[in-house]
Amino acid sequence: MPPEDKYKGTIEQAGRALRGISTQLEDDLVLLLKRAVFAWLIADGDMHLKNMAVLKTAMSDDIIFRSVRIAPVL
Repeated sequence: MPPEDKYKGTIEQAGRALRGISTQLEDDLVLLLKRAVFAWLIADGDMHLKNMAVLKTAMSDDIIFRSVRIAPVL
């Protein structure tokens, strides 16, 4: 995503993007929904697309990623 688009977009678009890449889609969509609801409940105005990421996991000899999941929030 270009830097000028980091504040554009919706949670729905993030969910659609996950549909094409997540290896555990249902779990990731539920987590995305929980994050959106929690952000709304606490009036978090910083839940921009630039603050969301996916975590891709692979071993050194893998040809494809073993796992692609929404990145955890710690």
